[in-house]
Amino acid sequence: MVRFRSVRAQAEHAISQKISLGQGRHDNPGDGRIHSVGTARGYEQALKGFAGYLQDHRLGTLSSATKEEAKQYLDARAGLVAQKTLDLDRQAIQMHLGIQLEVVKSELKTRLSTRSYSVAQVERIASSQSEQNSLATLIAHDAGLRAHELFTLRPVGEQSASTHRQWSEDRFAGRTG
Repeated sequence: MVRFRSVRAQAEHAISQKISLGQGRHDNPGDGRIHSVGTARGYEQALKGFAGYLQDHRLGTLSSATKEEAKQYLDARAGLVAQKTLDLDRQAIQMHLGIQLEVVKSELKTRLSTRSYSVAQVERIASSQSEQNSLATLIAHDAGLRAHELFTLRPVGEQSASTHRQWSEDRFAGRTG
């Protein structure tokens, strides 16, 4: 009897072959590598699902997967997951197989809602924190930053603005100051 690696081990191995942490993605565009821990985590999870599908349908392993099997998997997932999850699955499989796959549309209706905190929520959070953390929370909120982005703030002379992205004109729409 042929014994295959576990679904988890297959996904971990696939990701380990593509990971390049510490090398900026903007310095290495189009290299087909993973430069972020978050991306690696998401892709590994997506590849676990694909490997499980291959195993459940007795189609083989990640290393023997084909474009047709990937398409079948994405078509099957379209009725189960939202568009963002389906896109992540497709991107992970594309990276693994080194091919382009057609975008598959999810059959589920995506419900858009804001994840941002209201001013009242931010004030409640800040009031329960130490003075130092409260100030950091208010600065992050007023500046439109994520909490971890506070550590990237530098005096103007120390760091130039990012050149690889365009900032939305309505980033602070509806806010004063």
